[in-house]
Amino acid sequence: MGNGNTLRLRARKAGARTSGCAGLILSLNTYILARTVSKTSILASNPRQLRQLPSSAELWRARDLPSSARTAQSAGVPTGFEQLDRLLPGQGWPRAALSEILCDSAGIGELGLVAPGLARLSHEQARWITWINPPFVPHAPALAAAGIEVGKVLLIRTGQPGSGGQDALWALEQALESGACSAVLAWLDERRLRISDMRRLHLRAQHGCAWAALFRPGLASRNPSAAELRLRIRAAPAAEGGARRLLLSILKRRGGWGIDELPLELAAGDDSQALLRLWRRRKEGAH
Repeated sequence: MGNGNTLRLRARKAGARTSGCAGLILSLNTYILARTVSKTSILASNPRQLRQLPSSAELWRARDLPSSARTAQSAGVPTGFEQLDRLLPGQGWPRAALSEILCDSAGIGELGLVAPGLARLSHEQARWITWINPPFVPHAPALAAAGIEVGKVLLIRTGQPGSGGQDALWALEQALESGACSAVLAWLDERRLRISDMRRLHLRAQHGCAWAALFRPGLASRNPSAAELRLRIRAAPAAEGGARRLLLSILKRRGGWGIDELPLELAAGDDSQALLRLWRRRKEGAH
């Protein structure tokens, strides 16, 4: 090939004493660098071409995935909130990744935040929507009113004496990797959770193509995380008509910066919101 011969000739003329592939790679790198410098000089002297550069197909942006890498998993699960979908990669909850939702107290509206996505998955797929150690007992009429098919809801309770919280972590890993769950919601023992656990959970979610939603206290934002998406929510004063509101901050997302306190209005004054507030606090020996 002519280009190959030219490159090898240039290497010999430069006094390169390398042989085989190493010499070819050195020559190729030199050739590419020379072409890059040449193109940059041309662009700098031609403002019109410089203005057209952002629309060039040859320009690769770090936030853009190659078209060949796009799969069905790239499309997220719509959250039910258009303003939030516009800010998330894939326009929704990541289908095969770990997400974190941080809040200082349970019951402030976190279920209302995830319910539209869970409802969509329960109608799209035949797989389970699994709950692991929720702080409240999921109320079946509330879930049904939110559009979630309760026949696909699986509740797992762990906490054998002496397990140190490892039972819940093990159950979460198994649920994610099984491929039998479209979504897994979990509340773990923060005292035992490590960054290595988070990495493992993210990999399990990818392998099982499951939306993993891990609910953690707000203080967890100080710790590193392997989650692809990290949100923090807090309650906001109710809107006119009594609709519940949240202030949502995006602490971490793929391909973008964080966002501070995006206001979200949960469904206003309907039966589903009334029923969601009827979640019963877990009691000793509850079934």
